[in-house]
Amino acid sequence: MQSWKEVLPVDQYLVKTDTVLHDFDRRFLSLVYQPLIGPLSFSLYMLLWSELEAYKYWGSPSTHKSIMESMRTNLDNILVARYKLEGIGLLKTYVQKTTDVRNFIYDLQPPLSPAIFFSSEFPYSIFLKNEVGEFRFNKLKSLFVTKAVNQNDFQNISKSFSDIFETTRNQSQYMNGSLEEDHQEFIHREEKGMEKIDVGTLEFDFDQFIYGLSKNFVPRHLITDEVEKRIKLLAYVYGFSPLDMQKVVLDATSSDEEEIDLEVLSQKAKVYYDIENYGRIPSLSYKIQPLDLQTMRYREPKTEEEKRILHFETTSPKDFLSELAGGAMPTGSDLSLVESIMENQKLEPGVVNVLLYYVVVHKKMNLNRNYMTTTASNWARLKVRTVKEALDQIAEFEKNVIEYKEKETKSKNNQNTGLRKPIRKEILPEWMTDPEYIEKRKQQLLNKTNTNEDK
Repeated sequence: MQSWKEVLPVDQYLVKTDTVLHDFDRRFLSLVYQPLIGPLSFSLYMLLWSELEAYKYWGSPSTHKSIMESMRTNLDNILVARYKLEGIGLLKTYVQKTTDVRNFIYDLQPPLSPAIFFSSEFPYSIFLKNEVGEFRFNKLKSLFVTKAVNQNDFQNISKSFSDIFETTRNQSQYMNGSLEEDHQEFIHREEKGMEKIDVGTLEFDFDQFIYGLSKNFVPRHLITDEVEKRIKLLAYVYGFSPLDMQKVVLDATSSDEEEIDLEVLSQKAKVYYDIENYGRIPSLSYKIQPLDLQTMRYREPKTEEEKRILHFETTSPKDFLSELAGGAMPTGSDLSLVESIMENQKLEPGVVNVLLYYVVVHKKMNLNRNYMTTTASNWARLKVRTVKEALDQIAEFEKNVIEYKEKETKSKNNQNTGLRKPIRKEILPEWMTDPEYIEKRKQQLLNKTNTNEDK
């Protein structure tokens, strides 16, 4: 990854926040958010937070070199850590480009409240359970739960404002003046919910979902904008198809209801996923090759191999499967195989693309589960994480296959030569090859012939 195209050590930044960050936030970030974003992103957030001076909401200008020195890491790693903070809603980044340098504003966002984070409607808690396990998840959740007090037998006797205070003439005159000044904002802490979190564009064929949904069981007026947004989010979190979501919505809807309960919809989606996946929890993973493992993102490809690497790194396995099928939607079994490899063998998306390309295009095979799983396990054992490493593994394998075939051919030729019947050659004694003996023997045979003729 080449971060210099986005940020340089000399580029300046300023930290700000429009809210109040408490020590409770620090504890919640450390225990709950850190397993999702990793220690480097957590350290970056804490570093930026520490630059906010006491009782002030703007820091002093600094350069990115100071972040590198404080965190003892390079800009590539810092940029990836920043992306994670942005993606999970803890940071907003603004940039101003000048002729010499770029100026950044890092706007720190508070974490979600425990009530929102752990609610069934929000996806973060699902991913957290996958990261830390159910036992640790329940323990973390219990740290932020208070015991409810039964107030049914109590009466609220609190006084209202008008019961205690009254307005005088002087106070009302003061209210005629403006309390607001230009370019000033009050410090506030707005509670974020589902509608405040930017999850980006969610790929889901909503038209197909609506087309196959029975109007008799689910009237169209029940599919409000909020319900549509929740359907898309749940489909993203659990990897549901339009057909899957139709089943979930039908299960969450009753004929006598005037609206679809979003809480019930989320619960039904979880139950459906558990049934279909035997209780496995969906994990938070990259759609494409992680930025820190990409080598061509900020480079112009010059060779065919570099173009291929860039394509592998910037394409999701699902989209790549569609390309291999000529644009058709991948089958459920193919998607299940890819998901299994990514989950069990922990291969990165770009590496999975290389494996798919090798099997389908190079070997001209169908997606054989045993073959792909064996190859994926071998690559996982060799710690293959980048596209280049995967391509090198294929090249090495092909080289070994060629050498093996050559050795096998040579061995067969040697075996065929060894099966031929040998020509027997008798070895004569030395005295039989002596010239004097040969001449003497010839003379004896000649005399014997003459004697027989006289007789």
